[in-house]
Amino acid sequence: MESLGQAIATGIALLAAFSAAVWAAAFVWSYQDVRRRTDDIYVQLFASLLVLLLGPFGAILYLIMRPAETLDEIHFRKIQAEALLQDNVLSPNGPTLHGINGSYPSVGNNVFLAPGAQLIGDVRIEDDVSIWYNTVIRADLAPVTIGRGTNIQDGCVVHVDPDRPVSIGADVTIGHMAMIHGCTIEDECLIGIQSTVLSGAVIRRHSIVGAAALIGEEKTFEEGSVLLGVPAQATRDTTEAEVEHLIRTRAQEYRSAAASAQDALSRH
Repeated sequence: MESLGQAIATGIALLAAFSAAVWAAAFVWSYQDVRRRTDDIYVQLFASLLVLLLGPFGAILYLIMRPAETLDEIHFRKIQAEALLQDNVLSPNGPTLHGINGSYPSVGNNVFLAPGAQLIGDVRIEDDVSIWYNTVIRADLAPVTIGRGTNIQDGCVVHVDPDRPVSIGADVTIGHMAMIHGCTIEDECLIGIQSTVLSGAVIRRHSIVGAAALIGEEKTFEEGSVLLGVPAQATRDTTEAEVEHLIRTRAQEYRSAAASAQDALSRH
């Protein structure tokens, strides 16, 4: 019994030492990590106290709450944006990128920005996107995210509300002079010419919004809907042929058109 008691005591001591080591490691890691992510001393102090008091559980909470980007990543994004801004200053007929409230547009690879396009604030553009002539995307109050392979055609306006960012998925086609405001458009949708999608609305995958349709605030429809009218109503489901030819093929055609337009501009 005495040896069993000693073994239990030794196990408890080892467990306590291990727990203390994990606690200390979590504190040191969180302190170093938060300093990489913010200069705000109060945020640093809060994160350190959170982990110091709660240990590994505090570290998990910190992981959920911590700033998304490091200071180095923010600095790199600003340098990238400033380089894009400088390029556009040297090309007065090109697109214009504006920083606002400390946020700058970020642009992926193989992106076509047509002359006259205006990108303002926290606009996040993924690869193979095309933004066409005289389109305005203003992300001054919340982010605008545009997924891979999407095209936003001539004269469109994209804007946000403070609590309503814009999220546009991949391979979306947005027709000429459409108004996109504080809404979500999922992958592989077609938004028709001069249509309007208002704050809080959600356009589900494989949906088609007809020309000049009005999608009201907070409206949500089923995936694969054809939406027509003012205000818009779901009239029927999209067909596989429509998804293939009106959505996927149209997105591919605009990627090809963007490449041709970029090549033509580069020769002038």
